[in-house]
Amino acid sequence: MKPRHATYLLLLAGAAGLAGCGGTPSTADATANAARASEPEVVRRGALSLRVQALQTAALPEPVAAAYGVGRDRNRVLLLVALRQGEDAVASSPEATITVEVRDLLGRAKPMPLSTLASGELVDHIGTVRISPPETLHFQVRALPQGGEPLELTITRDFLP
Repeated sequence: MKPRHATYLLLLAGAAGLAGCGGTPSTADATANAARASEPEVVRRGALSLRVQALQTAALPEPVAAAYGVGRDRNRVLLLVALRQGEDAVASSPEATITVEVRDLLGRAKPMPLSTLASGELVDHIGTVRISPPETLHFQVRALPQGGEPLELTITRDFLP
């Protein structure tokens, strides 16, 4: 097959694939997308890692919600921020200033104060915000370790009823 024909076939296959993208996603697709969206995003620099996870508190198991001190609610989002130094098995939580900006699709700020939650030697930073599903939020997280360079991570999440 000539390269030009291969290119046309790829374009045709791509167009056919896009044609099937319309319509309402299946429940299985929505569940799979929600599961992927609830996975933490991670940025690394050297031995430091910044992990950010946002999910509706209704998705938390009851013992986890109780440990975080939040009620299970479709109209509340929990943001979990973890700054770690070292490999996962022997990681520590370095002293750092953690800030977060939350905005909706219209650019309106949504205040989200963070609190700390210690578990042994590790410290997580958590915050919650009220939502009115369906809603899309942008989270811009910045961690400034003492004596170090900042790590930043921005995630966008869709929250459904």
